[in-house]
Amino acid sequence: MSRMLLAPWTLAGAIAAPSPTLEWQAPAGCPDDETVTAMTMDLLRERPASAPQLTARAVVTRNARFEVTLELRSIDGDVRRTLAAHDCQLLARSVALLVAVHLDAVTVAQRIAPTLAPPEPPPIVPPPQSLEDDPIPAPPPRFEPLPPSPAPESPPVPEASFGGHLRLEGGLDAGILPGLGGDVSLVGGVGAARWRVELGVVGAPGRTRGFGETTARFDRVGGLARGCAIWRVPPRRDTLALLGCLGVEASALNARTLAPSVPSPRWAPWAGALVGGAARISLVGPLGLWLGVEAVIALVRPGFYVGTAPNSPYQTGQAGVRANFGLDLQFVARKRRPRTTD
Repeated sequence: MSRMLLAPWTLAGAIAAPSPTLEWQAPAGCPDDETVTAMTMDLLRERPASAPQLTARAVVTRNARFEVTLELRSIDGDVRRTLAAHDCQLLARSVALLVAVHLDAVTVAQRIAPTLAPPEPPPIVPPPQSLEDDPIPAPPPRFEPLPPSPAPESPPVPEASFGGHLRLEGGLDAGILPGLGGDVSLVGGVGAARWRVELGVVGAPGRTRGFGETTARFDRVGGLARGCAIWRVPPRRDTLALLGCLGVEASALNARTLAPSVPSPRWAPWAGALVGGAARISLVGPLGLWLGVEAVIALVRPGFYVGTAPNSPYQTGQAGVRANFGLDLQFVARKRRPRTTD
């Protein structure tokens, strides 16, 4: 059963200031009031005379460990603290420290500060160095010239998506009809970045040739179909494109004599194959300049009696050449986003 100690606690034996009063209750096995008083007096050896009066009440209980409830009363106010420890001796030291701090914290700090200061580390003494074995200074580092930076690569030009085109062109035609004359064509089609297909109409009017006393006029009009492979020239692949094309043309030829006394045939069929190349140069936006040259190989060659001698017919040429230039409009030319890799 707990032993109750109830005693006034006077600290005036060691100091000249008014002494505090302690009401101490503790079980058996704990330090008595005199021991706790000695602990507190040791912390307040130089307590000033102006320290305020203090009344303390400490109640120690024991369950799984020792616990103390400490109440401090002074003119500055009341303070309540609860402490716990497995050792009652350590708990009594804590009570003595709290009472001493509330009486004079500066004096207590001066008493315990030397014991809490960490020891200074020993000075670092550099190892002795022999004057005979001076290290040879290392040579300065050599700076190698940096290799020239590679030229920046031109960014890839995004490819044009599927779209259409329309072209008006004209130029010179020779070989199929007599002499050298002009031609005109209107072509439209669809395509992508690497190919295009197109359909169009072509005409070569007003070609004349003399046959003795008679002069004949030849006109050709028909349609064509053409397919082209496209190669875009770097570095600006959207500026210049080269095309290789194959196609066919089916036309009707008209030959008539200018002399009214000579009978004139009207229309006759003509057909041929087209082989050639072209270049497209971008101008502004979807508008480009078209330059093309192709060979015309006749597959169907009609003959005409245009002169006064019926046994001397005229037959169109077996092969010819056509050189045209014009304006090419790509009216749908959306850009694909460049492909990215993760």
